[in-house]
Amino acid sequence: MLRQTDAALLDFDRPVTDLFGDAPTALIAHEVEEMARAEWGPLDDDAEACEDSHGILRHLRDMYDRPSTLPRDRRALEQAEAIGTRHEYDAARSALPALFLSAHR
Repeated sequence: MLRQTDAALLDFDRPVTDLFGDAPTALIAHEVEEMARAEWGPLDDDAEACEDSHGILRHLRDMYDRPSTLPRDRRALEQAEAIGTRHEYDAARSALPALFLSAHR
């Protein structure tokens, strides 16, 4: 299947490793929400209620893409992604390979 492939993109969270294990990512989502509120002001209700580090990125992107009377700087999206990436790098330092995890559960 990969003989004629030049590159492969892997999603490391689950297939290769379980980055956050059973730890909730609500703290990451709240950090992103706090930053976005500082940049954009009030957030949509669904963004405020989000307790998932990936979900909050989708909610912010939806807000950014929607016409608004308030200016929304794209830098907030970049900062949100950087916050998530920083936490993923931190989690990767102690994450176990998925094969190890499945054998020991």
